[in-house]
Amino acid sequence: MTIDQPRQYSRWSLRHGQDLPMSTVQERRTPPHSDSAKLNPFPYGWRDVRVEKPDGRIAFEQVALTLEDALHPEEGDYTVSSHAHELDCNYLQYVFGARLSSDTTAVVLADVEIFWDDPAVKQHRPDIAVIPGVQRQKNWPSFHVVEEGTRPVLIVEVVSPSTRVNDVETKVEEYARVKVAHYVIADVWESDGRRHVGLIDYRLGPGGDYERQPLDLRGRVWLDEVGGLWLGVVDNPELDGDRLALFDPATDEEIGDYNHLSHLLASQAVALAEAEARDREKAVALAGSEARIRELEAELSRLRANHSQGK
Repeated sequence: MTIDQPRQYSRWSLRHGQDLPMSTVQERRTPPHSDSAKLNPFPYGWRDVRVEKPDGRIAFEQVALTLEDALHPEEGDYTVSSHAHELDCNYLQYVFGARLSSDTTAVVLADVEIFWDDPAVKQHRPDIAVIPGVQRQKNWPSFHVVEEGTRPVLIVEVVSPSTRVNDVETKVEEYARVKVAHYVIADVWESDGRRHVGLIDYRLGPGGDYERQPLDLRGRVWLDEVGGLWLGVVDNPELDGDRLALFDPATDEEIGDYNHLSHLLASQAVALAEAEARDREKAVALAGSEARIRELEAELSRLRANHSQGK
């Protein structure tokens, strides 16, 4: 008996439907009559499934995930996301992690499965989860609330339009049931070829259900779980659409991501080097001036001495 290894495909191939085999597991495929299935047979992602062939060989077939699979993904599932979605999530993880870096009992997880302490709620894989009170830092392949004795206090989901119902409806009920105190949704939609983002803010009420919170006058959400930050939306001209942005409450300035801070530090280093060069030039000029003053003082003393002798 032999085993065929699963074939790998790039994200470009996935998004454009190029050279992707249809799974032999018929009940999990997108209906063949669907136009979208012809363009992209894996709209939510895929899972490698072990299949026994008629000749006894064991093979792995790429099987399309369902909407339910995207809601409760399993280890090894590949879910689809856009470049803008990944940029937003990476940015949030970086800034949240930096804000909590001095707290060794806090962790920021991105795209990591979380298993809850309610048997009626299956695992989720939130885009961003902020979890306090961990006993020690680990390289978590998954996070088990029962074993760790703590749970996320903040979850942020950046909506993928194809699975929007999961984030804006189903997870609102399920995250409330497992007692996630603060749930923020970055609701994403496409219009006229442009990406739009709107924020939805839920906090757990005394009755155990989420209560929707009003945004501030600038359309922002207050995040006290990460040391106090404003979450808002700004224009992203590079991708022709909206993106998420975090703001310092003390200065109201946007907090940059790693690339932004790297460029900022580089520019500051250049400015510092230029200032130091100017200071060195000034020091050289000052030393030259002081030497010239000493020469003039010596000449003046010589002239005075000659004048006195002439008398």
